[in-house]
Amino acid sequence: MIDATGYDAVVAMFRGRFAVLGPSNHFTHDRLVDFDAADPDRANGLVLSHAEMQRQGRPMLAAIRYQDVYRRVDGRWKFAERGLSFMYYVPTTEYLDAFGAGLDRRMRAYESPRPADWPENLPTWKRYYAA
Repeated sequence: MIDATGYDAVVAMFRGRFAVLGPSNHFTHDRLVDFDAADPDRANGLVLSHAEMQRQGRPMLAAIRYQDVYRRVDGRWKFAERGLSFMYYVPTTEYLDAFGAGLDRRMRAYESPRPADWPENLPTWKRYYAA
């Protein structure tokens, strides 16, 4: 998937991503930022979003969470880290199935369908459904 550190690695990673992606339309929704009380030059963020895109010629829909770490460098905030996770990433023709019979296989952008990253892996979800 996506794993890159440093300018050259990030550029190469995006070139590889754009080789399989066509047009896309990304929407950000809620943005939560938590400033670190112990370090005024550090903050953590959560960005909720969804995307409509084309991947390898197929129209796709995705619900996305970005888990960010920000650092203030020379008075400007920059990304230090960015994690990416999905609630679903499915072809548009399979969207309804992803919330019905196919609920356990909501990641369908890659070779074989698999479970989604969240909400099932969130600690609050696990605690609630373990009771």
